[in-house]
Amino acid sequence: MPKKRILIIYTTAGAGHKKAAFAIKRAFDEIASGAEVDIIDSLDYTNKFFKISYPGSYILMVTRIPVIWGYAYYILDNRIVYALLSWIRHITNWINTRPLARFLREKDYDVIITTHFLPPDVISMEGKSKIRGRLINVVTDYRLHSFWVSDATDLYVVAHEKTKSDLRLKYNIPDKKIKICGIPIDPVFSKTKGRERLRGALGIEKTLFTVLIGSGGFGVGPISELVKSFKGISIPVQLLVVCGKNRALLDEIEGLKGSLGVPVKAYGFIDNMDELMEASDVIVTKTGGLMSSEALSKDLPMIGLAPIPGQESRNFNILKESGVVIGADSVKDAPSIVKRIYEDKDFKTGLHKKIASVKRPDAALEIAKLAINSE
Repeated sequence: MPKKRILIIYTTAGAGHKKAAFAIKRAFDEIASGAEVDIIDSLDYTNKFFKISYPGSYILMVTRIPVIWGYAYYILDNRIVYALLSWIRHITNWINTRPLARFLREKDYDVIITTHFLPPDVISMEGKSKIRGRLINVVTDYRLHSFWVSDATDLYVVAHEKTKSDLRLKYNIPDKKIKICGIPIDPVFSKTKGRERLRGALGIEKTLFTVLIGSGGFGVGPISELVKSFKGISIPVQLLVVCGKNRALLDEIEGLKGSLGVPVKAYGFIDNMDELMEASDVIVTKTGGLMSSEALSKDLPMIGLAPIPGQESRNFNILKESGVVIGADSVKDAPSIVKRIYEDKDFKTGLHKKIASVKRPDAALEIAKLAINSE
């Protein structure tokens, strides 16, 4: 029997979609499936302008004009509005992704796994008679947006029962085409390396209550103000601050060291987030789908801060309803919430119990097995 040929496609528009794709690729490596697995960025198969402008416009909107981004996100999720305006999206994608469509036709993969909504739209426009591989559409947020829905999708992989309900009730997608697996994260997040050993290896104090502050891959959000808010806190804490690719933010946090009365360790873009999470007691972060799933897998209580209007605010609402995220109305509220988690042992125990009921650390492995076993 010939080896099954599988393609994983991501789109570099925010860091999460790429991380989810590579998590699935590593899951294939772990299970030694024998399949031929390729992974590509869909934007590498578009023209130069589209490759730059597609992620650039997203980053510009969420960092500079998030209110407008949120308005656009919600209004385009209205079925009537989307039906009227979707032709603009389809034409734009069609014009700029001809190399991707040609690549998919010529390679003729058995299974295509996507972690972003651009490739399913391309496949849908091209038609399943030309791109015949079974399409597994992995939704990387806890709630669905109209952009994810595609006629070409054979199986939707979603993170939560409410995501499934969105597909069933709003778009009449049958149950057999929906699988709740969770959001795929690197299998390393389900492995334990030992907190004490990690704290020693990372060069941080072993006895202090450790607060991890995450800013996402692009280092956005009121991180500097958040760090400053811990000045004078009355409990023994230390801060680990991840600044992503934002060099200016990293330099600013480095400049705050010694002025807050608490130890601060700053990081740029890192590849050991699993270790920082395991070494920490709580994380203060925006509630992106990937970051939230990674924190849950490490049993890490989350304080949700300043979610970007749109997908992040929807993630925040679901996770808050589930009891695994505590909302901070402003950065100034974060230290008092950290203090409560530190001092109220019953509260902390309750958080861990809720996390255990929600987390799905093996989503990437489940998706890999679905692809291998698909007909």
